[in-house]
Amino acid sequence: MNQLDLSQNEFESALALALEGSGLAQGVCKPAARVALLMALDGKDPTVKAMTWSEQDVIPLIAMPNQRPTPRKRITCIHPSNWQTIKAIAENTYVPESEASKHAGAGAGTSDND
Repeated sequence: MNQLDLSQNEFESALALALEGSGLAQGVCKPAARVALLMALDGKDPTVKAMTWSEQDVIPLIAMPNQRPTPRKRITCIHPSNWQTIKAIAENTYVPESEASKHAGAGAGTSDND
């Protein structure tokens, strides 16, 4: 098994998209991904469990004491097959690249200055 070495942002962002792609309510996806990030920083792979969370599961977890991630600590406990599943589900939330989607405003184009 190759050990993954993920940044906190990469892990949290991809998991939030995967949670949204799996049907979790959009408003709880980012907080749920933050809870999972904290679990991963403790050395536990939360991906399989997180993908089964419902809104009722997430709300009590979000109410836990407000912990902050350790800066620059890498996520290394995620099993590669679990990560591939997360990435595949997250990719389902992306708009397919096409000329029509570009004309409709998808993508950053040459400049992304919000």
